[in-house]
This record gives sequence, C-alpha cells and structure tokens, in this order.
Amino acid sequence: MPSSHRERERLIRALAGSQHGIVDHEQLRELGFAAKTIYARTKAQLLVRVFHGVYLVPPHPLTRDARETAALRSCGPESAIGFRSAAARDKLLIWDGPVEVIVPTHHRRQPGLHPRTFPLKRWDVSVVDGLRRTTKARTLADLPTVLSPGEIERVVHEAEFRKQLVDVSVSRAIERAGPRRNTPALEAALARRRRLVGSLDSDPERRFARFLGERGYPPTEHNVPFLLGGGEVRLDVLFRSQWLGIEVDGDPHKSERQFHADRQRDLRFDAEHGLTVVRVTEPQIDDVPDDLDTLLWRALLRRDPDLRRAAPSFNRPIARKHL
Repeated sequence: MPSSHRERERLIRALAGSQHGIVDHEQLRELGFAAKTIYARTKAQLLVRVFHGVYLVPPHPLTRDARETAALRSCGPESAIGFRSAAARDKLLIWDGPVEVIVPTHHRRQPGLHPRTFPLKRWDVSVVDGLRRTTKARTLADLPTVLSPGEIERVVHEAEFRKQLVDVSVSRAIERAGPRRNTPALEAALARRRRLVGSLDSDPERRFARFLGERGYPPTEHNVPFLLGGGEVRLDVLFRSQWLGIEVDGDPHKSERQFHADRQRDLRFDAEHGLTVVRVTEPQIDDVPDDLDTLLWRALLRRDPDLRRAAPSFNRPIARKHL
C-alpha cells in the first residue's frame, strides 16, 4: 500500500489513465483511500460517480469508452458489453441509450446501465480496446431480444455490407444463445439477405448498396475491375446478368473537368465492352429515391424482360403503373 499522500495521488492518476479515466471503490481502497476519504473526494468533485462504486477521475471526459469501462467495473470481471452497445461499436446501428451489459448473475439496473443476465461461453467474448464485449456473431444472436423485425433486417444488411457476417459463426452463436424473442426474424433476414460481392469503398456506395437491398434488386458486384483504354479501372456497381453498369457520383465528380472525364470513360465502357453505364448521384439516393428506383428498373427491364417474371422474389412489385 502506498505510504504517502503524494504517491497515492500519482497512482490514482496512473490507474485512471489506463482505464479511460475510471476507477472503482475497491481499487481506491487498495491504494489506501479510506471510505470517508472517497466520500469526501466525491463531495469535492475530485471523483465523479458514474455508477455504484465506480468513479470518473477529472479532468478525464466521460467518453463512450469511459462509460462502458465504468459499466464493466460495476458489473464485475465476468461481464461483457453486449446487445445494442456492442452493435453500435460495430457500426451496425446508432445507440445512445444506457450501456447494455451481459452478466452471469443478476445485477440491479442503474440510471444509464442495463445489465441482462444470460450465460456466456468464453468463445462468445472478445477483448477490444481493453473492453470485454460480445463477439460480432454473438451480438447478432442477442439483438432479437431488443430489436423489432424491421430493425433486425436493417442490422443484417449493415453487417453484410461491413463484411461482418460469417454464416457458420452466426448460426452457432444463435444456437448457443438459445431462444430469443424475434430469433425467427433474424434467421429469416439472414436467409434472404443481399450478399455483397466485392467491396464498398465510400459512403455513397454504401448508401446505394443499401438502397438496392431494400428495394429488392437482382444481384450486383461492386468495384469490379475492367481493362479500359490500356489500363485497369474499377466500376462501382455491375449488374452482370443484365450487363448494366452504375457509377455512384459523390463530391469529387462535381468539377467540370471530372464531369467530362467521367463521360469519356463511359463512352470507353460502351466502345470496348458494350457496357452501358448509368450515373447515380447522392441527391438521387437521398432526395428522390422513388424516381431513381423507377429509372433503374426501366433500364434493367429493357435488358432483361424476364425480370418481370422474377418479380415475386423481390421485396416490392416491379409491374407498377409508371413503368
């Protein structure tokens, strides 16, 4: 135990610095702080209570890492960040609610902290940035407990786009997790998800891929390499069966020089590969998605009329009055 006040102060700063600014009551006692001293420090705002028995040491900010570290310190060494908190870390959804933690035994809820009691195997837990959290597969298996079927569908699409889905791992995690509310909705979403072939290299490309998945388009490939004009280029999206290309134009394509370069490239695709390229802009995706939907289906149906017969397999009907 440190013998001097100065040494204790140095150690508490070092400990907080290694734990995103967080220390707990037991650690403070080990450093030689009496219970009444800890209480006095909270009154003086030298310690800021986050959860029961867990404190933030100023001037550290209460970041997401700090809140989740505090949650784990409060719930014990066998706990793990899970559910929407873990999914938000994987960028599958946005979550600014209470920290959701999986615990092996019952813990009382606190403001800003929701423990949930479920069994966890060691292979369902990983350590990322020093924080115990459920693996990507286990997180997906648990989300039906807290999400609606529509939200589950969107999360599955996002996981596919971010290449976080491994069928075998997710299936095993679902089996280990046991029955959950809306688990059938998760299994159905996994079965009908739009598989990503290739990569999505920009935010506009990801939004367009999400647009295609939500509206039931036929399979596509992304960032497909082509030889063009003696060199290799990549096409943002290819409907290979319909032989139609899509370029998703973001801010870099707005200059006059780039505009003409893009059209020259489109002509080369047509001349060298017989491939028509349609250009899609961010405002079309964000502001007039229904109009964009109509135009794309018209272009696809001209190349592949059989798509009309495949319409029942899509999420929305094709034979609409404006086609």
